[in-house]
Amino acid sequence: MNENFDRLQGFRYFFKGMSILGTKGLRRFIILPFLINIVIMGTGLWFGFDLATDGTRILTENYLPGWLQWLTYVINPIIFICFLVIIFYTFTLFALTLGAPFYSILSEKVQTVFYNDEPFSSKMSVGDTIKDIPHIIFLELRKLFYRIPFMIASILMMFFPIIGQLGAIILTSWCNAMDYTSYGFENNRYSLRVSRKNLTEHKLLCLSFGCTVWAALLIPFVNLIMIPVAVAGGTMLWYEKLKPDLPLIGDDFPKGETPETPHAPPKQVTEQDSQKE
Repeated sequence: MNENFDRLQGFRYFFKGMSILGTKGLRRFIILPFLINIVIMGTGLWFGFDLATDGTRILTENYLPGWLQWLTYVINPIIFICFLVIIFYTFTLFALTLGAPFYSILSEKVQTVFYNDEPFSSKMSVGDTIKDIPHIIFLELRKLFYRIPFMIASILMMFFPIIGQLGAIILTSWCNAMDYTSYGFENNRYSLRVSRKNLTEHKLLCLSFGCTVWAALLIPFVNLIMIPVAVAGGTMLWYEKLKPDLPLIGDDFPKGETPETPHAPPKQVTEQDSQKE
């Protein structure tokens, strides 16, 4: 019973991420992503409702037979929600892609400050980091293509009340878990193949975390700061719960590169330690 309950404790890491963002040494890595989110999400909100309204009207007026016009009261809300979901997904993915370098650094700092363990990415020189940019872009594209089928399935499920909508939430939660724990995997050089296998072994834990992120991102204006919160929480979830089941050494190092030492064991941070930071 306790073990099953522990598997649903992923939501706690979202709130842990929220609690550490004011820590000295992390704040400056949040400001720029926050500004990026304001621009992107603000644009999404500005155009989203107009696009969803116009799209709903065009579809019902042009493609719904006259004898089925009485169904508009049922169909319009569904189509409107689907448009909003598409727009929400698009702008969120855009924000994640543009902010990826900053979120990667934020994840590095969380691992370094709270666990006294520097990831491989923080030990790379400026030159090596520049050389690694194509690899980072490739990883982001792979994650994007992995997520597209989930996004399409989620949209289709919205047409099926209750059961379909619950299925869409589960799929979205899974994608959130993959996105926000990915920085821990990537900074420590674990491949997408290894990360997916590791996430699958902790399904309930990851889904409970991803579902909390999903709910937080739905709150207008508050969602502007939720992505850095989710990155910090996802990094802590990765380090404390997912990393112990991984090989000590990652499998996605550049040719000729190897880590100097295996990762140090987790350091549990107390409130007193946090205040010192």
